Amino acid sequence: MIMPSPNFRHISACSKQAYNGIRRPYQVLIAAFNLSLDNTPQIIHFFYEDGEVENRLTDEDLREIFHFLTDVFPEEVEEEPDLVHILANLSEEPLTKVTFLFVYEQMLRLFEADNNRVRAMVMKALLKRLTTNDAYWLILRLTRRANPFRRRDVIRALSATFGISRGRIQRESLFTTLPTIASRLLAKDELVGLPKIGQPLLLPFPSKRFIP
Repeated sequence: MIMPSPNFRHISACSKQAYNGIRRPYQVLIAAFNLSLDNTPQIIHFFYEDGEVENRLTDEDLREIFHFLTDVFPEEVEEEPDLVHILANLSEEPLTKVTFLFVYEQMLRLFEADNNRVRAMVMKALLKRLTTNDAYWLILRLTRRANPFRRRDVIRALSATFGISRGRIQRESLFTTLPTIASRLLAKDELVGLPKIGQPLLLPFPSKRFIP
């Protein structure tokens, strides 16, 4: 049975707990996984990225997106504006009703866009569906500022969730990405680095990019 994607406000609450140090990041991930095991690969990719951070919005991106949405620059509204905060405040939605997967797919669209005018259109659709608080934690994630989630947190959370030793997942992660490992665990597929007795050991090239 496929578990439905959770409301994004629950993922937003997880972000808040981790960034504010209310709970340890690996505990936050376990809680997020348990919201919907089927979304585990996407949840990992939302909170953490293998290797160097390739996709993020810069302060200049946020500044231009705000300008496209309002026809004014942030400096015209506030002196030394907090760009994440001022952009999130454009939301007037009283209750977040969209799923995590919807927000995740829009996040990918934002990163795939080749200019900030297009990103502003995607952001406008998100701000119409998220509360100011939930929009804040999403935009903060998009900037990758002070991300508290580390590789070890994801490995520890996967170990606890699926009942597999951390060392086994750590070895597997030498061959593929953590979201891919999660997908294989969900599908109950054989892990690449641990074939059954009698099967040949195949060593694929490491994958750097997660494709949902």
